[in-house]
Amino acid sequence: NYTSERKKIYVVATSSLGCKFISSINLEFIDLPKIDNIEITGSTITVHVSGATPPYRYSVDGGTYQDSPVFSQLNRGKHTISVLSSDNCEPVTKEFSIINIMNVITPNDDGYNDRLDYSDLSLKNKVVFKVFDRFGKLVFEGNSQNQFIWDGKYLGRVLPTDSYWYILEWTEPDSEIPLQFKSWILLKNRE
Repeated sequence: NYTSERKKIYVVATSSLGCKFISSINLEFIDLPKIDNIEITGSTITVHVSGATPPYRYSVDGGTYQDSPVFSQLNRGKHTISVLSSDNCEPVTKEFSIINIMNVITPNDDGYNDRLDYSDLSLKNKVVFKVFDRFGKLVFEGNSQNQFIWDGKYLGRVLPTDSYWYILEWTEPDSEIPLQFKSWILLKNRE
């Protein structure tokens, strides 16, 4: 047996009726593509890949493979990107999530906009999610315990209809690019 980082050679010796047979098998390892970064802008992603042998083929959530590394109009939530190179059969995969910024919450239990759900932030790094009333009082702080979901309440009590302000920050895990959103949200309750 001979081994190097890129190649492995196996030698097999057999004998039968006084005859000796020697065979060798050469195994060469194939580089797999490496997903370096998934650039997320709104609901569009661009996948950056290196290694292996281009061209690369890309798929999101098990869909049809395409030549372009750009996918648009992806739905909010968790997704999986799969990448194939010209010299591999098994895809390399990576999870990512699309965060859609929302500006309305109507916690009236009708099934629409009842909660401000940013649970997909659990896939991000250095997450900050805070909601303030118009006087600057902190009324909600998202974390892993509440899964970054706000139900429009403060200390268990329904807040009044009003405009609230929020800060939403995170760092994309692949690129370490920080993103920050500061804006208002309308909380509309039954009165």
